[in-house]
Amino acid sequence: MYSFMRILITGATGLLGKRLCEKLSLDRELELVILTRNADQARTLLTGVEIVEGDITEKGLRISSVGKNKLKDIQEVYHLAADTS
Repeated sequence: MYSFMRILITGATGLLGKRLCEKLSLDRELELVILTRNADQARTLLTGVEIVEGDITEKGLRISSVGKNKLKDIQEVYHLAADTS
């Protein structure tokens, strides 16, 4: 069990998602978990977040079993991802 509130953010590497991560990361009682298609890009853009690689456009989100474990105990979700193609 986690002692902090865990929040999942999709679309965290986009304009709104980055801004939301910046604001929420100021609260030390929050643990931010992001779902992203490109973990390398997320690492260069964001700090202080737990990264889960996956894709909202794929069945099952294409998340590994390790990634699924990181999504346990999520208490809040901000869904900002979109399929832009």
